[in-house]
Amino acid sequence: MKRFVIVLVIGFFYTVLLVSKIYAGYFSFEQQNLTVGVGESFSVIVKIDTENTEVVGAEALIDYDNVKLSVNSISNLNFFDEFSYDIIDQGIYITGSFVDIQQTKSGSGQFAKITFTAEEPGTVTLEFICDPNILESSSIFDSNTEETIVCSSNQTAEITITGDSGSSDNNQTNTGSDTGNITKGGVEESSTVTQLPKSGSVNLSVFYMMLGLLASGLAVGLRNLLK
Repeated sequence: MKRFVIVLVIGFFYTVLLVSKIYAGYFSFEQQNLTVGVGESFSVIVKIDTENTEVVGAEALIDYDNVKLSVNSISNLNFFDEFSYDIIDQGIYITGSFVDIQQTKSGSGQFAKITFTAEEPGTVTLEFICDPNILESSSIFDSNTEETIVCSSNQTAEITITGDSGSSDNNQTNTGSDTGNITKGGVEESSTVTQLPKSGSVNLSVFYMMLGLLASGLAVGLRNLLK
């Protein structure tokens, strides 16, 4: 009986440690505070940090104010081989993966460059929409294609736009390499967006079920041991 209890205790703590290793990684912006004038074009760099977890792909969904900002271009900065994007109702949606499905990568680096034009004065916060329980969300996938992102670690960027909205002109010069034809206010032609399978929320449910079973077994073992 003592051996049974020891096995349960080891299994309990191993499960906790295993999950703590799985959930790691976040997105950030290289420029976290910017001040620009109305009519000015500028770029922000989207960064990814896997926190030493081997990953096969990622999806970044960025919320922004499409009245105060228009998107000029979205470019791949080669953290991943495959790259695609779109502008959907929720924001700017960018995906990255590898041509070789067996390839993985860890560490931090630059994921994408987004070039905006400031259209209206005010303050805009760029932030990553992140919720493991919804389909359209920022995600990072480990080598088992399981969701590993820590949403609370994602960082934001604040853009302050100065000047008069009447000073904006339409002679805008895009910077970086365009990966599609983006017009003011939306996408004319977007690249093909490939969604990676999301299994993180399912695995989390399985983990809690396993945790409950281990806890129940541990309680029974301790009760019998104390008799």
